[in-house]
Amino acid sequence: MPKQEIETEQPADGRNSFTPPPAATVLLFPAMALLLVCVLPLVMGWLPRDGQVTSPPVYQIDINTTDHATLQLLPGVGPALADRIIMEREEEPFASVDDLRRVNGIGQVVAGRLANHVRCGPASP
Repeated sequence: MPKQEIETEQPADGRNSFTPPPAATVLLFPAMALLLVCVLPLVMGWLPRDGQVTSPPVYQIDINTTDHATLQLLPGVGPALADRIIMEREEEPFASVDDLRRVNGIGQVVAGRLANHVRCGPASP
């Protein structure tokens, strides 16, 4: 089968036919992207402004009464850590969220991650 040659049009002077877009077009895309990614969410209230405190999570569970399955919904808590939390609270109930550090495997970092998700005792009004 013979090869077919594709004819392409070349400018008469032999230069490449690509013409770069005008500067306004080159600058328009980054400006629109910046507007959509940075400014729009701030104006629409999707991002916190300086000085605003973000609200805590919607849910908080009582670590002294919750069941094994619910403990596993907490960030970084799996079945083994949930077992250790339950065993520790059976020995002595938690008086504060900081008491979670008594549990083997919960250090300062994990306790900090859990602090907004747990409470000791009934929910405050």
